[in-house]
Amino acid sequence: MEESFHIGNHPWEEILLLAKDHGWKPLECDSENWERLYFSSDGHFVSSYDAFQLAQTLRRVKQWQNALDQEFLNTIATFLEKGDFSIC
Repeated sequence: MEESFHIGNHPWEEILLLAKDHGWKPLECDSENWERLYFSSDGHFVSSYDAFQLAQTLRRVKQWQNALDQEFLNTIATFLEKGDFSIC
């Protein structure tokens, strides 16, 4: 059974924008289309590389967040470090 992680659209977008603001760049899609692909829940495949890089960025920036947000970002980073996934 594949593991899944459920998160609402708005929190997911906020996480992606936070990571992007702190240097994360998805390499598996061009810079002009990344928001359309990553914000959509139409099954876009995220590579292990992009997931790992996103997780590392979230782990770096969590230190500037409040305790609740730190725990949330840590949970997401742990999921992302497991490898590729689809946004559904």
